[in-house]
Amino acid sequence: MDGSGIKFARRPFNLDPGCHTGGFFSLNGIREMTGSRPAFKERGLRSPFPSGALPVCLCLVGMESLELRKCANIKSKKHKDQPCSFSATHGDYCSRHFKNPTRYLEPKQTLPDPVLTRSGSKAILLIQRVWRRLSKRQRFLRQGPAANCRDLAANQTEVYSLDPLASIPLAFFFSFADSQKTIWAFDIRSLSHLVTEGNEIVNPYTRIPIPSETLKRIHSRILWLRQRKYPILYATGESMTQEQIWNQKVLDVFFKMEALGYRASCRWFDEMNLTDHMTFYRRLHRLWMYQLGLTTAEKEAIVPGYNAGLSKLFRHPPDRVESQNHDLRWWRRANLNLIVEFLTRAPQKSQQGLGALYILMALVQVVPEAAEAYPWVRETLGF
Repeated sequence: MDGSGIKFARRPFNLDPGCHTGGFFSLNGIREMTGSRPAFKERGLRSPFPSGALPVCLCLVGMESLELRKCANIKSKKHKDQPCSFSATHGDYCSRHFKNPTRYLEPKQTLPDPVLTRSGSKAILLIQRVWRRLSKRQRFLRQGPAANCRDLAANQTEVYSLDPLASIPLAFFFSFADSQKTIWAFDIRSLSHLVTEGNEIVNPYTRIPIPSETLKRIHSRILWLRQRKYPILYATGESMTQEQIWNQKVLDVFFKMEALGYRASCRWFDEMNLTDHMTFYRRLHRLWMYQLGLTTAEKEAIVPGYNAGLSKLFRHPPDRVESQNHDLRWWRRANLNLIVEFLTRAPQKSQQGLGALYILMALVQVVPEAAEAYPWVRETLGF
């Protein structure tokens, strides 16, 4: 989760007197932040959603376990009737089988061979030919102009690993053409790292900002991969280590914030120490309980079931939690779970956007880089 510095954000909009109450955001003012851009223009405000952000709903995995795609290979030559049990770290295969794969096929009920006529054979060949043509077109649309011919790319190695483009698994290959019609190819995992670093996303080869339409395609591709349980970070070994699984969870959360329109760096969370985590919990608790002035109905809309039984958002006040002397690992897991609740409980994207904004408001009060990146939040909070 290392990355470069975080000096990227512009002041997204100017608050007017009707947008806040007592120096803090009221729900009436905040609700417009997740609305449409025309609503901002009517009030003379600028939308907080970056032009390159794609407002999609990323399916976040549970924090207790992270289910990853399994290797599609047979277990071994001696056990062809069993699938490999390792995680698919190289596209559809694990590090043991990706070089010489033999795909495992589920055993099916044996049926008698069909009798094919000449017309039936022609129909099968036609279907196969059309399918190959459509597959290439879909690959072109999803993975860019070099998806079907990697030699079209101006670069011949991957920017992160420096491996040849031919070594990138098909599922992770992504390419795009810049304004000069030059084609660049990447491993999508390298681009996902750039997306969640919070900086303005630029082409690593030219240092020119990547167009918003290309950013939307990158978001869409990462979403497609995560929905199918592909990891979007580089994994070493036959299966992902516990540290890599944790990093994937954090990456999912901050990619969700990016998708909701708020650029935030994974490093902000990774570099928080024990005191920072305790302060983050206390600040977020204060914002939620009374500082924002939210009514019970408004809280229920943003985090459904926030005060109900086992799904209660804040089960204990900060003083009681801090007195239990939890270690850093416990605080990291607890706060990441809390962030997920704010980002995913509400069914509507607009309400999820409010949750993301509250998380950002708490981060700004704890992480100096976040305060530097979002001075308008810091000024509004009077921090």
